[in-house]
Amino acid sequence: MTRSKPPRFASFRRPVDRFARSINVERDAGSSALSSYLPMGRAVDAVHRLAATLSSSHVERALSITGPYGSGKSSFAVLVDALLRPVDDAARRVADDLLSTAAPAVFEALAAARIHLHAERTGFVRCLATAEREPVVVTVLRALDTGAEKFSTSDAAQKRALEKVRASVRELRTQMQRAGQQPTVRQIRELVERLSMVAPVLLLIDEFGKNLEAFADSRSAADLFLLQELAEWSRNDDEMRLVIVTMQHLAFDEYAESASGAQRREWAKVQGRFEDVPFVDSAASTRALIAAAFASADDASFDGALRRWSSESVKTARRLGLTEIADEDLVRACWPLHPLALLALPDLCQRYGQNERTLFSFLAGSDSNSVATWLRETACPADDTLPCVRVDRVYDFFVDSSATLGSAAHGASRWVEIDTRIRDVQGLSEAQRRVLKTVGLLNLVSSGGTLRASKDVIAWAAADGEPGTESRAEVLTRLDEMEAGGLITWRDFADEFRVWQGSDVDLRGAIDHARRRLRSTSAAQLLERIRPLPPLIAARHSHCSGTLRSFTRHWVDAQTERLGVPGAEDPADGVVYYVLDKTFTTSIEHSQDGRRKPVVVVTVADGQPIKDAALEVAAMAEALASDERVKQDWVARAELIERHAEALSALDAQLETTFGAAAAERSKWQLLEADDRLTPIPARGGSMALSWVADQAYDSAPVVRNDILNRHQLSSAGAKARRELIEAMLTRRQEQDLGIEGFGPEMAMYRAILKDSRIHWLRSGTWGFGAPPENTTYGPVWKFLVAAFDAAKQDRIVVGDLWASLGAPPFGLRAGLAPVIFTAALIANADQVALYEHGTFRPALTPELFERLLRNPERFQIKHFGTRRGARRDLLDLAVKLLPGATVGRERAGSVLAVVSRLVQSVNMLPEHVKKTKSLTPGALGVRAAILSATEPDDLLFRAIPAALGLPAVPPTGTYAGPHLKALLDGLAHAIRELTDAYPAVLSDIVTVLGEALGVPDRRQVRSNVAERAQMLAGKVVDPDVRRLITALTAEIDSDDSWAEYVGLQVTNVEPAAWTDEDRTVFHARASALGGTFRRLEALNYERRAREDDGFDAFRVTVTRPDGQESATVVWAAQTDRERLGGIVEVALRDIQRVTGTATEARDLLLALLAEHGTAGDRRTETVASDKDNQGSGERRMSQ
Repeated sequence: MTRSKPPRFASFRRPVDRFARSINVERDAGSSALSSYLPMGRAVDAVHRLAATLSSSHVERALSITGPYGSGKSSFAVLVDALLRPVDDAARRVADDLLSTAAPAVFEALAAARIHLHAERTGFVRCLATAEREPVVVTVLRALDTGAEKFSTSDAAQKRALEKVRASVRELRTQMQRAGQQPTVRQIRELVERLSMVAPVLLLIDEFGKNLEAFADSRSAADLFLLQELAEWSRNDDEMRLVIVTMQHLAFDEYAESASGAQRREWAKVQGRFEDVPFVDSAASTRALIAAAFASADDASFDGALRRWSSESVKTARRLGLTEIADEDLVRACWPLHPLALLALPDLCQRYGQNERTLFSFLAGSDSNSVATWLRETACPADDTLPCVRVDRVYDFFVDSSATLGSAAHGASRWVEIDTRIRDVQGLSEAQRRVLKTVGLLNLVSSGGTLRASKDVIAWAAADGEPGTESRAEVLTRLDEMEAGGLITWRDFADEFRVWQGSDVDLRGAIDHARRRLRSTSAAQLLERIRPLPPLIAARHSHCSGTLRSFTRHWVDAQTERLGVPGAEDPADGVVYYVLDKTFTTSIEHSQDGRRKPVVVVTVADGQPIKDAALEVAAMAEALASDERVKQDWVARAELIERHAEALSALDAQLETTFGAAAAERSKWQLLEADDRLTPIPARGGSMALSWVADQAYDSAPVVRNDILNRHQLSSAGAKARRELIEAMLTRRQEQDLGIEGFGPEMAMYRAILKDSRIHWLRSGTWGFGAPPENTTYGPVWKFLVAAFDAAKQDRIVVGDLWASLGAPPFGLRAGLAPVIFTAALIANADQVALYEHGTFRPALTPELFERLLRNPERFQIKHFGTRRGARRDLLDLAVKLLPGATVGRERAGSVLAVVSRLVQSVNMLPEHVKKTKSLTPGALGVRAAILSATEPDDLLFRAIPAALGLPAVPPTGTYAGPHLKALLDGLAHAIRELTDAYPAVLSDIVTVLGEALGVPDRRQVRSNVAERAQMLAGKVVDPDVRRLITALTAEIDSDDSWAEYVGLQVTNVEPAAWTDEDRTVFHARASALGGTFRRLEALNYERRAREDDGFDAFRVTVTRPDGQESATVVWAAQTDRERLGGIVEVALRDIQRVTGTATEARDLLLALLAEHGTAGDRRTETVASDKDNQGSGERRMSQ
């Protein structure tokens, strides 16, 4: 090879041209596309399975060929097309030659299959199409049209049949384009049947995955059924000679990953009718393909050098255990690839490229790092040595020519980290950089076996004779230098160097997997998740009305089934829907009263760019959130976070372009009317459009100039101010400014809401609440409330529902303001509108009641009681004069509510004793029961009370007998008086009973008499009951009634107001008993005071005889006598104890004997009291 002017290696070896092309089944056909095609293992196997299918009867002739991008599926489709052409076709002859050479047995099987279907001479009607993202039926129609057009026949009848098929196809396609009407399965079957009568039909669809993706998006049952029917048609030779071949990148079930369980089951039924044929070559087949990719010149010198190079290379490969490339013929055929590059390429192309497409680009492309470029630029050396394309150049090719590698390739995070470290490191020599690239690429394809970045493998791969890497030793030196610098790491346990530290994460796979999972999720749902829209303010309207109007915003598309509307509890004043599809539902939630908050619809001509961008963002977010491999790999995570941010920015830019402020001409703003019609909004989009909508929807809203109250959620200070304002409204309504002083927030609320609107104003010389003037903006709200009150005559209205109506169009009152307006209207109409809590009528409007109302308005109801006529009017006019004073919160007398409120309040204020006692007349008992159990004011007054008095009900119309009316009024007046006087009578009875027990007949002198007498015994009584009585009798209490209550409490331990009838009886008995004890102690104390002798103890001895008579005497015992007689008593007790057994029995028996001895008939004595003064005094009572 020694020459004066060395030639380039391209003179001796070059790649075959065919490998520089990509194939399209509709465009590329014929012998030129197959001139250099080499059927490899997977293609031969697929043809063999096709031949077996064609030769079988009564089985589905449906093949599903699945292989990754760039694996040669389209080229295989061209081969199948050629093999099934007529016998005289040039492409058929080329294809037969290729197959018979590569696999004679398979060729024979295919020839037999053609004969079996009577297609050896005529060939098939070859209906080929490359699918797009479209329904299956569209692709099938295009394929049938192509097949009918290209089939060659000299038979006139067949030509007419083919032309009719084409005409039918054109008609169906026109119907689809104009009317959107898809052909039926029956129509497709008729077309295929007519073609199959001419010749067997080959229906081959390349890129079938796009059809499947379109189905996954649309869920078209028609598509699913057509696929199933196509497969079934192919099994019956008698009816239809059909074979179906689909080609896609993924298996059927992977396209259905996002479908529901039921849809996946239906999908599985269809997939089961197709025979799955994997179209993936092994690494050995790929290396054989590389060997066939080169053509060599006939040069003995070059051939000799090549043999020596391959021999040495194989020896080294065997020494390193790399048996896959220990084949001299293979290594020689694949030069100029270094054996390690040859070993790595299949894995690199599969994991980081597009299989054969990437491989052929590297071998034959024009890239600066391709093999073809190296052959053209590298000169033959003078010493007959052969350089080669080493691993570092392979690395450069994949980096430089794969701009999207990081975002699309399997294992992208690993590649990104290695490339980042190599690219960003500073200060490396060229030799170090070549070695570092070698280590990096070996890291990428390392399988943990012999092909790894070990020292020996790196030295073989990188020792290229260049400066710094001339020999193994120099390569090892470069490794030591980079290890010392921290660029690479030596892993002892794995016997390899590492540039990469992360895990092997397939970013493209992770994103694709997430995208397939999200395919069933609508774009609107995705955007709600990743880009929820903040509320939009109707700025101009808000400024003019004083109420901040905000509209929530949401995304919708064709999959949105129903449009929601903000409810009564929702603070939003309306909703804006941004529509992403041309067709969408206008089915919407309708309120029962028709007062729906406004709905604005924004449409665009084309929302697909937004949908695509949203899916991309959502898929990346899903991968970041759910893929555990990404979570654990910081490189992959960082890369995906960056990509997610970029995708989000792209989405935002697309949203701004489509819906932004400067995109008014691209979007159309419309109002959804009550009848679901869309009306254009005569205002530019955005806030201006919403102000126009708010003007229409809330045209009856009052102008409110108080931001503290005019909001949905009040601050703590605002809530307190409102509470104080409402309290003033209830208790000081007749005062100017409601009696509010100063300039606090409650005063600001009062002036802005009640005073400026003249709802609270001076009327006929008195301040009060009433309707605002007609020219104020509060007029419509007030009229609505009055009408609502009037509508509550038959059924009660829940206050919470009424407030919700105030918050809906056309008023739009805020939750903070509505209670204030409601309270004012209720007070103004208090004589006719009743308030209920938990179904119970509340006669008085109190601050405490309204505090509960503010917290839980849904627990309160109102009901209207209108003006009465006839007999009921007469009863009201007379009854109101019989009842006590005015009622709190009521404006006028003479109404049902005024009368009933007074009745209910008068009974509710009675003590519990009066509410429970039976010591009343039947009439009072009946009236009391009717009032206490009443729930409806008019029913109480006109039915229940007359019934309690034994009278007929008062009719709503007509007359009521005069005697009945008089009896009703008299009975009611008597019952109320009796109930009112019942408790004072109890207190009077307490004084009377006490006077009788203590011997004071004059009731008027009881308190003064017994208090003076009790004072004489104060501090001298041990008995607790008597001591409590004395405490009560001497208590300094101003009111006689309160003094009587205190006495009753001390005697019974129960307040008289809460007495039962039994408690009252107990008082009578205990007062009598305590009175007797009191009088005895009083007498004893008197005698003691009469005989003041320090040497004596006084004992009062009382003996009760069997006939009930008692005798009492005071015994004075001198101290000396007691000492002398004490021994006698002790002896007597001991003697008696010997008889009785116990000291207690002995003492009691002695007392009994003494009583019997001293007084005939006396049997028992008992000490009852004692009192001592100085040496002491006491009283002992003995009774039988």
